[in-house]
Amino acid sequence: MKLIAAGLSGLILTVAAAPMASAADAPAPPGATAAVVLSVDTKIGELLANPVTKAIVDKYMPGLETSPYLDMAKAMTVRDASKYPQAGLDDAKLAAMDTELKAAK
Repeated sequence: MKLIAAGLSGLILTVAAAPMASAADAPAPPGATAAVVLSVDTKIGELLANPVTKAIVDKYMPGLETSPYLDMAKAMTVRDASKYPQAGLDDAKLAAMDTELKAAK
């Protein structure tokens, strides 16, 4: 009996010392989505699908939607596309675009 009592007291101490889960650790309820932060590291196709971010893309990359490279560009991130001179994005424009995209809702 003493052995069982000792084992139980050890179990109780172990459970009591275990860290408690917080609400932040709990899984999201079904149907809930995490906030998505868009940036120049988001695929262009995703940005063009959202009217708010499409306007930002149009501002910094005018004519993209009529470009013969549009299908290829949709699979790229803005940062990847900025490496091509046709994109017309220097470091300053890329940084400004990133700021606007991150602030977009």
